[in-house]
Amino acid sequence: NSLLAATALDDMVRAFESKYTDGGVKRSVLEAHLADTKTACAIMTSSLRRAADLITWAVRVSFHCPSGGNRRFKARSAAG
Repeated sequence: NSLLAATALDDMVRAFESKYTDGGVKRSVLEAHLADTKTACAIMTSSLRRAADLITWAVRVSFHCPSGGNRRFKARSAAG
Protein backbone atom coordinates (compact mmCIF):
# COMPACT_ATOMS: atom_id res chain seq x y z
CA ASN A 1 0.00 0.00 0.00
CA SER A 2 2.76 2.45 0.89
CA LEU A 3 4.59 1.97 -2.38
CA LEU A 4 1.40 2.40 -4.38
CA ALA A 5 0.44 5.51 -2.40
CA ALA A 6 3.94 6.99 -2.73
CA THR A 7 3.97 6.38 -6.48
CA ALA A 8 0.52 7.92 -6.88
CA LEU A 9 1.56 10.89 -4.74
CA ASP A 10 4.65 11.40 -6.88
CA ASP A 11 2.49 11.40 -10.03
CA MET A 12 0.02 13.85 -8.45
CA VAL A 13 2.80 16.23 -7.39
CA ARG A 14 4.33 16.17 -10.87
CA ALA A 15 0.94 16.87 -12.48
CA PHE A 16 0.25 19.67 -10.02
CA GLU A 17 3.69 21.15 -10.61
CA SER A 18 3.06 21.13 -14.35
CA LYS A 19 -0.28 22.92 -13.93
CA TYR A 20 1.34 25.43 -11.57
CA THR A 21 4.15 26.13 -14.03
CA ASP A 22 1.60 26.68 -16.81
CA GLY A 23 -0.36 29.06 -14.58
CA GLY A 24 -3.43 26.84 -14.53
CA VAL A 25 -3.88 26.34 -10.82
CA LYS A 26 -7.29 27.36 -9.61
CA ARG A 27 -8.42 27.18 -6.02
CA SER A 28 -10.44 24.03 -6.73
CA VAL A 29 -7.38 22.32 -8.25
CA LEU A 30 -5.30 23.26 -5.21
CA GLU A 31 -7.98 21.99 -2.81
CA ALA A 32 -8.28 18.69 -4.70
CA HIS A 33 -4.50 18.30 -4.69
CA LEU A 34 -4.33 18.92 -0.94
CA ALA A 35 -7.11 16.39 -0.27
CA ASP A 36 -5.41 13.75 -2.42
CA THR A 37 -2.07 14.46 -0.74
CA LYS A 38 -3.60 14.04 2.72
CA THR A 39 -5.16 10.74 1.68
CA ALA A 40 -1.88 9.42 0.26
CA CYS A 41 -0.01 10.45 3.42
CA ALA A 42 -2.59 8.75 5.63
CA ILE A 43 -2.29 5.51 3.64
CA MET A 44 1.50 5.58 3.84
CA THR A 45 1.51 6.40 7.55
CA SER A 46 -0.90 3.59 8.37
CA SER A 47 0.94 1.04 6.26
CA LEU A 48 4.37 2.01 7.60
CA ARG A 49 3.09 1.95 11.18
CA ARG A 50 1.82 -1.61 10.64
CA ALA A 51 5.17 -2.60 9.13
CA ALA A 52 7.04 -1.11 12.11
CA ASP A 53 4.75 -2.95 14.53
CA LEU A 54 5.35 -6.21 12.68
CA ILE A 55 9.12 -5.71 12.78
CA THR A 56 8.98 -4.91 16.50
CA TRP A 57 6.92 -8.05 17.09
CA ALA A 58 9.35 -10.19 15.06
CA VAL A 59 12.34 -8.83 17.01
CA ARG A 60 10.61 -9.62 20.32
CA VAL A 61 9.81 -13.14 19.16
CA SER A 62 13.40 -13.70 18.05
CA PHE A 63 14.73 -12.65 21.46
CA HIS A 64 12.32 -14.95 23.27
CA CYS A 65 13.18 -18.02 21.19
CA PRO A 66 15.62 -20.46 22.77
CA SER A 67 19.05 -20.45 21.17
CA GLY A 68 19.15 -22.68 18.12
CA GLY A 69 15.45 -23.47 18.37
CA ASN A 70 13.03 -22.95 15.56
CA ARG A 71 9.68 -21.44 16.33
CA ARG A 72 6.84 -21.33 13.83
CA PHE A 73 4.38 -18.49 13.66
CA LYS A 74 1.74 -17.27 11.28
CA ALA A 75 2.75 -13.95 9.72
CA ARG A 76 -0.81 -13.16 8.63
CA SER A 77 -2.15 -13.32 12.18
CA ALA A 78 0.78 -11.24 13.42
CA ALA A 79 0.16 -8.57 10.79
CA GLY A 80 -3.34 -7.98 12.02
